[in-house]
Amino acid sequence: ERWTELLDLYDRAIAQAPAADPERRKSLLDEAAHVAKDFADQPERSIRYLEGLFALDHGDAQVARSLERLYERHGHPRDLIALWVARLPHVPADAALASRLRVAQTWLDPIGDHAAALAATDDLLAHGGDEASACALLERIAAEAAAPVARPAIERLRARYDDKGRADDALRVLGMALRVAGSPEERAAVHSELAHRLLDAGREVDAAAHQAELVVLQPDDAMHLRRLGDLAERTGRHDLLADALARAADGLAALP
Repeated sequence: ERWTELLDLYDRAIAQAPAADPERRKSLLDEAAHVAKDFADQPERSIRYLEGLFALDHGDAQVARSLERLYERHGHPRDLIALWVARLPHVPADAALASRLRVAQTWLDPIGDHAAALAATDDLLAHGGDEASACALLERIAAEAAAPVARPAIERLRARYDDKGRADDALRVLGMALRVAGSPEERAAVHSELAHRLLDAGREVDAAAHQAELVVLQPDDAMHLRRLGDLAERTGRHDLLADALARAADGLAALP
């Protein structure tokens, strides 16, 4: 109780500290933060005092570290992000990149805001961030996010993997696009690209499976059927052709 009363006295003194004397205000905030954390066992109140100190000087590394530890210990992930972002102009380039990575990671875990994580990952890459770390973030966003956020994450991954000549990874993330393809036309576009890429890679059986889906999705396109027929002949997978034709017929029969 007496510690709370003492902190109340500090609050009044801080509120009354003249604007022309910032050093007096800093001294009071610093003392109050230590009392709240070390004696009163009031970490949230200590956070408030440290936030007041940090607002006076974003370049104060010691205050930033103390605030960071309290945020981490007491579950303030959004405040952590705001702290790291505010510190960016005051830290060396390598530390700034590490902070940008932590911002993106924290938007994912524990916050779970995929759109913010994507924006933070874009910011990380724009500042020369580690490619592997950024791609790991994009992979998670592509796998977990709702369609409006997953689609651009998939496009970024595919472009980066294509640029690096990572054909298998590009194929894999392109397959992830099927999860978020909303319309039959979108699904057909993905299956078409997968079929072409798999053919270029010499994977005819895998290509035939996607060509079969094109026959089902767009049964009125004779080119799809011819290509599937050719692939069935070359691979011996006549079962794919028969199944696709049966499914296409069922789909047509179900039309009004």
